[in-house]
Amino acid sequence: MNSGANWLIVVNVAALILSPQIAIWVALLMEERRRMRERRMDAFRTLMRYRRLPWALEHTDALNLVEIEFAGEAAVMSAWKEYRFKRSQPVAATANQAEQQKHVRELQTRLVRLLSEMAKALRFKVEQLDILEGNCVPQRGPGEDASTQPPGSRGEREPWTLQQPFCGGPYPYPPPPIKQSAGPRHSG
Repeated sequence: MNSGANWLIVVNVAALILSPQIAIWVALLMEERRRMRERRMDAFRTLMRYRRLPWALEHTDALNLVEIEFAGEAAVMSAWKEYRFKRSQPVAATANQAEQQKHVRELQTRLVRLLSEMAKALRFKVEQLDILEGNCVPQRGPGEDASTQPPGSRGEREPWTLQQPFCGGPYPYPPPPIKQSAGPRHSG
């Protein structure tokens, strides 16, 4: 036999031995990517679902996952840090309605940027205006209070305080809680 034929036999035997292992490695790599995308999608879906209720527990839970699931995405991490920073700033107890509304608008802007960057990382084409204007929020009707919420509802943080249409329009959530001074209370 000539050396070219021997080389071809060695390559074929190596391919026969290694091809199942390479196929398994590729399958595992694809499965890990699929899982990572699904975890990212879960965080993104939850933030989109609760984007009009940022004080909801689900929103906060998903927000806490962004740091882990999008760790390698610089634009997402930058937007996440900005949103988290703004969210951690309390509105002063002396803030008037205009200052509260300004704070809420700044919070909205940062959330929309975060969602937009997450969508880009997930290869979705979505406009920031669509993020801002989309979504539906249930409203309480006349005479309804917390006792009439459906069983198992996690909306105990009073997202219902503003009367808004069911879908569209401006964000209906109230401004963040105002820090009250810890001064003494006087009874009248």
